[in-house]
Amino acid sequence: MRYTKKKLSSEYSENNERAIFIMFTWRNVKKGKNVSALYYDNINKLLNNTEINEQLFLNNVKMYFCYHHAVKEKKIINVDNNTNIRFISQNEISILLKNNSLIITDFSAILFDAIVQRKPLILYLPDGLDPNLQDIYTNEYFETINKIKNKDIYLDGVFIDFDKVVNKIYYYINNDFDLGKEKLKIYNKFRLTNKGNTRKFIKYLKKLK
Repeated sequence: MRYTKKKLSSEYSENNERAIFIMFTWRNVKKGKNVSALYYDNINKLLNNTEINEQLFLNNVKMYFCYHHAVKEKKIINVDNNTNIRFISQNEISILLKNNSLIITDFSAILFDAIVQRKPLILYLPDGLDPNLQDIYTNEYFETINKIKNKDIYLDGVFIDFDKVVNKIYYYINNDFDLGKEKLKIYNKFRLTNKGNTRKFIKYLKKLK
């Protein structure tokens, strides 16, 4: 079914709603190839999973999904009459990056938003189990996915198996999205704050006048 895009409530940032924000990177494919069917299939399965949807309803949690800006065909991802899951537009991303309880992505840079804010993060490669990755994607994308799978690039909490992702989402919902001490230790190892960036940016804008 085709989805109806719902605008975020103007009261969203005020009502302290618990929200899960999902956005995956796009894939660069080789000439004449299409994005792996698993990419779409597993995202659809995630958004329409009965167990997750039941937990969203019981715990008063909303799930928001946004397409990557490079996706041209936006009718491939569907949500079947679920009021707990909403599609959002690109200009609403900043709201969800600030007002969320959990971020789910693959290797998008939004993962750093979770780390900076000390919020839970699930890294999921929806097409990670496709045996034809090397034939489908350009070398850059294939190598990135493969290195994450093989833990040559180590990112804590990376999931390839769909059922394990569902279990992890279930865990966070039922544990009030608690980050946990061990995850916090990992986050604290990142040095992502640069002092004076706001002042530098203001000075830059003044020079443009």
